[in-house]
Amino acid sequence: MLWLSLLLLSSLAPVAHAQSVSCSGVPAWAASAIYKPGDRMVYQNRLYEARVQIWNTAPTYCSSCGWYSDLGACGSTPPPPPPPTGIACFYENENYGGQSFCASASSGTIDAAWNDRVSSVKVTGGYIVDLFADANYAGRTVALTANAPSLAASNLDNALSSFRIRVPDGGGSGTLPKHALIGYWHNFTNPSGPTIPIRDISNDYDVIMIAFGDDAGNGRISFTVDPGAGTEAQFIADVAAARAKGKKVVLSLGGQNGTVTLNTATNIANFVDSAEQLMRRYGFDGLDIDLESGAGVLHGAPVQANLVTAIKQLKARIGPSFYLSMAPEHPYVQGGYVAYSSIWGAYLPIIDGLRDDLNLLHVQYYNNGGLYSPYSANALPEGSVDILVGASLMLIEGFRTNGGTGVMFRGLRPDQVAFGLPSGPSSANSGQASQATIANALNCLTRLQNCGSIRPQQAYPTYRGVMTWSINWDRRDGFNFSRPVRATLNTLP
Repeated sequence: MLWLSLLLLSSLAPVAHAQSVSCSGVPAWAASAIYKPGDRMVYQNRLYEARVQIWNTAPTYCSSCGWYSDLGACGSTPPPPPPPTGIACFYENENYGGQSFCASASSGTIDAAWNDRVSSVKVTGGYIVDLFADANYAGRTVALTANAPSLAASNLDNALSSFRIRVPDGGGSGTLPKHALIGYWHNFTNPSGPTIPIRDISNDYDVIMIAFGDDAGNGRISFTVDPGAGTEAQFIADVAAARAKGKKVVLSLGGQNGTVTLNTATNIANFVDSAEQLMRRYGFDGLDIDLESGAGVLHGAPVQANLVTAIKQLKARIGPSFYLSMAPEHPYVQGGYVAYSSIWGAYLPIIDGLRDDLNLLHVQYYNNGGLYSPYSANALPEGSVDILVGASLMLIEGFRTNGGTGVMFRGLRPDQVAFGLPSGPSSANSGQASQATIANALNCLTRLQNCGSIRPQQAYPTYRGVMTWSINWDRRDGFNFSRPVRATLNTLP
């Protein structure tokens, strides 16, 4: 921890930058490391030396504090822009000497020797700090905004155990634009090209799905930043900057080859612990569930019930700002209308179990052929107005499985539903829709205009919008998907 008196803070002054130094063999700065006076580290291609005992505070946070000496650039490569940071300062009761402990970044802990002595907290940098109580206090959370007034000692004594610094709403509130564009961003190189930094994503996207988290075994999930996205520090900074602009940045689990193990109580606990750690480390708003048959999503499989349990436990830890979406292929959802076994309709119990926690369901209407519905004797063809309208109505109005003889799936709110399409001719094998088709489907659902053979009985003006695979392909193709779709969304009621 950083143990500093106000006298010490005022007595230290920054050191002027040197011209160029060797950083060979010096470790990179790490938020989890505890640095003692004289310790050296590399941060954003510069060499720094700690002047006080410090942790969880980047060398560039406070140039006038004198916490680090800047010894100069490593060679001649300019450093990337510094990540945005907020800071929380905890002040102990004057009866204990009135010392302060300051920290930045996404999370941290207050050790037991301090949690019964904190009398006030101040937050700066335009950020919010969440204070988490220990288990004896039911894990309650107190949220403080920047420059918040002090908390009374009775609110903190013997309870404070950890904290998290996050950006204010405009990221993190669970809110979305009335009509949203959602895109998946590749954390890997594929034929669309190498990974791009988050900061290079078109501003037309409202939700950025990070594809994908990895199965780390025994229920745990992990995530490793692709080098094309920059350093981990730059990725975290880019995520924070996107969220500060009002974007949602969400970690997606699954994809074509994605798996997760959720068979036991231990698996569930590991999933929740690792997901929370990833959210707090990288600043993600929540999770997107894109699991397929490779992850064992089948009727009767443990993952059906255990995923619901795990997500509810995770949301209880994160709080109401937790963002949840799902992107199953249509056989897992509306496919239940034809049959209700194996993969057919296997997502329906998961959706139903999480309907009160679900921000958005954007089913994939591509790579799986036509879709059978209550509105036509024939399959609704991919890429048509009818499949986008009919499939959406099934999710909003509900339907009975097994051709109308099985269990009833209750509909979702229109603002919880969007349709998913490929961004262009190369991003999927089938299911591409023209811009006219997309515009007609959206206007049919929200205004009852330009419908095909399926016309809703009422308009749904709060219908949420459009999801696409993928941001990277869209960028490669010159934004031929996102720009016109964004323009159409902006015209909806």
